[in-house]
Amino acid sequence: MKTISIVLVSLALSGCTTAYLSSTGEKVRVDNKITQKDLKKFNVVAELTCEGKANVDYCATDLRNQAAQKGASVVRFVSTEQAYCGLDNLKQGATKSCVSVRATALNPKNM
Repeated sequence: MKTISIVLVSLALSGCTTAYLSSTGEKVRVDNKITQKDLKKFNVVAELTCEGKANVDYCATDLRNQAAQKGASVVRFVSTEQAYCGLDNLKQGATKSCVSVRATALNPKNM
């Protein structure tokens, strides 16, 4: 019985669509109000991508973690696209909806 409970909990957790926000990722803010003109006030640290995930919230968390690993303090979304990444149910032929998000990791130039 104990083994079955552990397996069920593991299966339930593996189906979650929320990324874990690391302690360093918590310090990175998402700022989509930065205009093209405002970008001159920032240094580009890296171009980031989150693909094939279930939703934008998952990607926002994942991108904050990625930016933190690169030493950035800000993430700016560049594009968000809806995509189909597989079949949910092969018998019914239903498609699984996923997102792809591209972002730029930034640091203010005064850092």
